[in-house]
Order: sequence, then structure tokens, then C-alpha cells
Amino acid sequence: SAIQSATSGRARGCFGAANGGASGLMGSRLMLGAGSGSNSLVLDDSGSATATGGALIATSLSGFGMGGPISFGGVDAVDLLLCSGGNTLTIAGTISGSTKITSGGGSDTFAVESTSGALSLSTGEGNDTVTVVSNDASLNLTSGGGDNTIVVDSIGAAATSNTGDGGNT
Repeated sequence: SAIQSATSGRARGCFGAANGGASGLMGSRLMLGAGSGSNSLVLDDSGSATATGGALIATSLSGFGMGGPISFGGVDAVDLLLCSGGNTLTIAGTISGSTKITSGGGSDTFAVESTSGALSLSTGEGNDTVTVVSNDASLNLTSGGGDNTIVVDSIGAAATSNTGDGGNT
């Protein structure tokens, strides 16, 4: 296990083989703890073109070919930049602050099961599917070009959807 602490400000972590071999750093569990003040965490796999999948909860990100989860605490904002090869992500929870997820150009599948804070989800180009099971905080969905499907089971808070140029349902 690796433990990293920050006093305040912005922490950035890259994961995935296309990001300078950073996947070797993620061979075991990584825990990030933020100090007082305003803190944001950026997790970046945008340099990869390999299709991947994982899960996000309020305190960790797992999957994506990493050897163990990235656990975090004390952050006010999480910015997750995903690869262009197609992503599958289950969002089982978010931090109470803001969470922004930006996907690359592949065909993506997202399941929004629960949110505690504002969630902004941008699917990028490709044929994407977003299923919203529940949201307890504001939700902003933006889909790019391609044939996109947005399925809504339950809305518990404000939700907006901005669709791209492709066929959208």
C-alpha cells in the first residue's frame, strides 16, 4: 500500500499504461488524504486508447486495470478523465462535493446508481449508453456525436441532458 497526503490544493494522479507507465505505480492499493482548505483530485487515464472498466464510490476508484483501488478522503472535487478506447463505469456513489467525469471517443457505458454531490458526466464521441438509477444531487449529462441512449429509472434531484449530433434516445 502507498499512502499520499496533501496539505491543500490540487492532487493529480495518472493511471493506465499509456500514461508514462503509471500502471506500474498502481500495482497495489493507493490511499490519498487531503488536508484542510479547498482540495481537488484529478485522476487521469486520458492518454490511453484501451477499453477499460471500473467503479467509483464516494471514497475510491477501482478497476481500470489497476492492481488495487485508489482510495481518497477530504477532497471537495474529483475530476476523472477516462480513455478514448471505450469505458464502462459504475458510479455507485460520489463525494459530497462535485464530481466531473469526462470520457474519450469510444463507445461508453455508464450506470449512475447513486450521487451525494453534483455530478457532471460527459461521454464524448461514440455510441454511448447512460443509465440513471438514482441521483440525490444535481446531474448534468452531456453526450457527444454517435448513437446515444439515456435511460432514466429515477430522478431525485435536478437533472439536465445535453445531447450531441448523433441519433439519441
